[in-house]
Amino acid sequence: LLGLGKNAAKMAGKATFVLTAKSLKLTKAIFMKMLEKYIQRVRNVKANGIAEPGGIQSVKSLMSDGKEVNTIDIADEGIKRFNRTARKYGVTYAVECNKAEDPPTWSVFFRAKDVDVLTAAFKDYLAAEAKAKTKEKPSVKARLAEKKAQIKAMPVKVKTAEHGSR
Repeated sequence: LLGLGKNAAKMAGKATFVLTAKSLKLTKAIFMKMLEKYIQRVRNVKANGIAEPGGIQSVKSLMSDGKEVNTIDIADEGIKRFNRTARKYGVTYAVECNKAEDPPTWSVFFRAKDVDVLTAAFKDYLAAEAKAKTKEKPSVKARLAEKKAQIKAMPVKVKTAEHGSR
């Protein structure tokens, strides 16, 4: 199948992948260019032995490589911020929920290419976490009640017809 070898022909019926492109009209030439780039990327990964950088994986696949894996626990409300930060810095990680605890926490297993990336990612995550804790927003109901009280406290203007009433 397009010069990828015998295994690619076997995998053709079993594998699904998505190609995206920005184009007003998808022509044959654009589609062939997308396929060529995909094939080139697959060949580079095979030649260099380097997989896609970063991202979320299952715990099993993360530990199967035999590289060092570290773990941290994150509170339930901080998991979205961690996901955003980890993707931003290209950290390879896996997330598992500990439902036995109340409230539930998330165990994050991670690995990165080097220590500097991990350090920068965690500094960014901790800064976002601290910012979110200091910036507590009042509830919508509380803000609505406050606005109602302000409106009631406003003086009422009464229109009178003093000049030239008919």
